[in-house]
Amino acid sequence: MTQVPWWGVPLVTGLFALGGVLVAQVVIVRLDRLRIQREDSRRWLSERRRIYASLLAAAEAIYARLKQGWHEDGGISEYRDDLTSLHVLCQEVRLMSAGDVNAAAWRVSEKLGEVVWSVEARRERPLEKWKTEYKDAVGQFVAIARADLTDSPDGKLGALGRR
Repeated sequence: MTQVPWWGVPLVTGLFALGGVLVAQVVIVRLDRLRIQREDSRRWLSERRRIYASLLAAAEAIYARLKQGWHEDGGISEYRDDLTSLHVLCQEVRLMSAGDVNAAAWRVSEKLGEVVWSVEARRERPLEKWKTEYKDAVGQFVAIARADLTDSPDGKLGALGRR
């Protein structure tokens, strides 16, 4: 039987301890990266949700003012600030979302613009017909935006967005 040198046991113990520390560090780094990705996905989702809601709120504010003043002679100057903020939000949607959501957002903006830019267009078009067209455009935007909010930019959100 061979004798184990006096330094063998401490050496093997030290190697196992060092290996354990390395494995722990690898696990910690991996978990930290996953946490950061999860936070980024949540922040991305939250930002898109905020932009979509802001766009809908701005559009609805213009819509409510239009319904009240449909037969009045108010021109573009009354709606200039509201339309500017709506167009800024449409540009934010363009930066943050896919093409389908962007197209739907611009359809909502165009439906409002059709009757805001021209008093004559309001006179020629019945309010009820325009309201139906506008509500269809908003409904399409909401449906496409909801579908977009279930996906993440990296495709890994899944159930994360529904928590």
